[in-house]
Amino acid sequence: MRARSKVQGASISMLILYGILIVALLVLTLAGCRLYKVFTNNRMANERERAVLSYLQGKVSSLDVAGAIMVEDGPQGDSDMLVLAEEGTDYETRIFIYDGELMELFTQTSAPTDPDDAEVIAQEDCLKITLQSEGALMQVTTSQGTACMAIRSAKGGTDEREN
Repeated sequence: MRARSKVQGASISMLILYGILIVALLVLTLAGCRLYKVFTNNRMANERERAVLSYLQGKVSSLDVAGAIMVEDGPQGDSDMLVLAEEGTDYETRIFIYDGELMELFTQTSAPTDPDDAEVIAQEDCLKITLQSEGALMQVTTSQGTACMAIRSAKGGTDEREN
């Protein structure tokens, strides 16, 4: 009888240890899932922040020719508008903030800026552009950060805003 109770005691203690091991594995799995979710959310937020500034840098670089880069007042007046003239045409790309969104409008140079015709690029509420060093350096500030871009064209950019 004693041998039988020792076997039952050993079986019960093994079952308890096995249960503790399963609970510990579940807790570690849940902690790993939460940690993965936090890292993934942080990475996605970082990518969103970089996306707007990278988009602006790419646009400026692709249309960087003499006299093609201008800064004007945005349609709502509370932020700047980046105007990038298409070389050899009477078309330009206008990038501006309207109702909390960064928008791009490809239009004729003489046409008014109509936000209804523009494409939404990203959610954004701030766009400040500063031309420095006689137009050879452009500093772009958004709510997500600041980027400096070298204007490689011969004449640099021009600031058409009313001061």
